Amino acid sequence: MSNSNLSKLLKIMLYLLATFMLGCVMARIMLQPTSCRFPENYYLKSTSLSSVNIVDGCVGTRGYWKDTLTGEPYYTLTELRVNRYITDDWLSTRDLPVARSITSKLDDDDGNLYTLSKLVKPIAPFNSPQLPISAKCIYYTRFNELVIKYSLQYKLDEQEYIDSILELCKAAKLRGGYPLEF
Repeated sequence: MSNSNLSKLLKIMLYLLATFMLGCVMARIMLQPTSCRFPENYYLKSTSLSSVNIVDGCVGTRGYWKDTLTGEPYYTLTELRVNRYITDDWLSTRDLPVARSITSKLDDDDGNLYTLSKLVKPIAPFNSPQLPISAKCIYYTRFNELVIKYSLQYKLDEQEYIDSILELCKAAKLRGGYPLEF
């Protein structure tokens, strides 16, 4: 076999090996449970109220977390989920170029994450009648902070809705009530 053919064969073999290795790495990343994904992994580590067990650099199955909206305690990851305040679905109804530039920033912002019981349906912004007003205060105050931080825009009906919720929250604070004590 000539040197040029041997060189071509070696290049092909290296290319196949590199492709295989990249495929293995990507499969491992895609198959990781939520507890290993960043920033969810960082969020779970930083919000646990006790030490968490760490397995291969990822949050294991045990810790002590509180549901962001209700304060209910959870001791295993199987009991809760990590959700986003500002979701891709909500962003997709906005100005597309703005949404694309902000999506990666929001994905990396652990302030856009909250814990919620797996028994509770994930919150759909502006369509969650199941939430008590105390939980709405917590949720929409944080949601509004993120909208301001990323210079996003509400639709007119959303603006009216959030203004009314935040007004109720202010009234509760003025009378000395903590949002969970309505």
